[in-house]
Amino acid sequence: MAIRLTEQDVISHQAKHGRRNTQRGGAGNACERAGVGEALRAQIKLIQQRKPREQNQNEKSFASEVLYWQKLRGEIADYTHEVQPLKLANGCTYRPDFLVTPITSCRCSCGITFPHRLYYELKGEKRTRKGRRKTEARQAGVVKIKVAAGLYPHYKFVLAWKEGGEWLFQEVLP
Repeated sequence: MAIRLTEQDVISHQAKHGRRNTQRGGAGNACERAGVGEALRAQIKLIQQRKPREQNQNEKSFASEVLYWQKLRGEIADYTHEVQPLKLANGCTYRPDFLVTPITSCRCSCGITFPHRLYYELKGEKRTRKGRRKTEARQAGVVKIKVAAGLYPHYKFVLAWKEGGEWLFQEVLP
C-alpha cells in the first residue's frame, strides 16, 4: 500500500488534527512530518539501498594495473567492483572485491554450459615499524573467501596482493 500526500494534504491534515507544521526543517521523523498515524506507520516500509562503496587505493591500483590491461588484451570480457553479494549463511554475506567475467565459457560435468566467474579478493600491505612491508590479511575476510569457495565450487576465487610492486595471486580451493 503506497501513501502519497501532497504538501497541501499534509498541511490540511495537520490543521484538522491540531498538529504543528513541521514540514520544513522541523523536528520529528518522516512519518510525523507527513502526519501519518500509528496504524499507517506500521504499514510503511522504508526501502534501504546499499550505496556503492568507492574503491580504495589498493582496488584502484589493481583495476588499473591488472584488470584494465587484461580487458584490453581480450583475456577477459568485463570486470565490476563489489557487484554481487554471495550468501554464506543465514544473515552472513560475502562481497568479493571484483567479479571478472572471462571470454570463454565453462562446461559442467552434467553437460550444462555456463559463463565461468572469477572473484578476486584483494589484501593490502602495511608497513612494520622497521619500514618493511608486510602483507595484511584480515582473518575474517580470509575465512569468508574460504567458505565461499566451498559453497560455490563452480566459481573460481583468487586472493591477490601486491608485494614489492608486483601483484601476486593465490587460488582458493574448495
